[in-house]
Amino acid sequence: MNRHLKQGLALGAIGFVLGLGVGLAILFALTSSAERDGLSALDLTLHYLCSGIVGGVAMGFTPVYDIESWSITRCTLTHFVITMGTFMIIAVSIGWVRFDDVSGYITIGCQTSAYFIIWLIMYLKHKRETKELNDDLQRWKQKNKNKENDL
Repeated sequence: MNRHLKQGLALGAIGFVLGLGVGLAILFALTSSAERDGLSALDLTLHYLCSGIVGGVAMGFTPVYDIESWSITRCTLTHFVITMGTFMIIAVSIGWVRFDDVSGYITIGCQTSAYFIIWLIMYLKHKRETKELNDDLQRWKQKNKNKENDL
C-alpha cells in the first residue's frame, strides 16, 4: 500500500470522527430542541453518518497536496471537485442544501471562496519557498565562485 493511500485512510478516519462532531454541533446550532425531538433515530443517524462521510472525504483526500509532480492548482482543483462533489450529492440528497432559494447558491459560493483562499495561501507559500531556495542556490554559487577565485 503506497504512502499516500495509507495517509489518506488514516486522515479519512480522523476526518470521519471530526465530521460527526461538526454534524452534531451544526444540528444543535441550527435546530431547536423541538425540531431535534421530531427527528427519528434513523434521521439523526443518517445526518451524523453523512457528516462523517463528508469529513472523512475532505480529510482523506488531503494527501493529493503531497503529490510533488502536481501543481498547487491541480491539487486544489482535484480536492475541490472530490469534496464538493461528495458534499453536494449528500447535501442535496438529504436536504441540507436546497436550490429553491438563495441558500444553496450561498453554500456553493462560500465553499468555492474557501478553496480559492486555500489555493492563494498555498501558492504564496510555495512561491516564497521557491524564492528562498533560489536565493540559497545563488549564495552557494557565489560562495563557490569566490573560493575558485581565491585558488
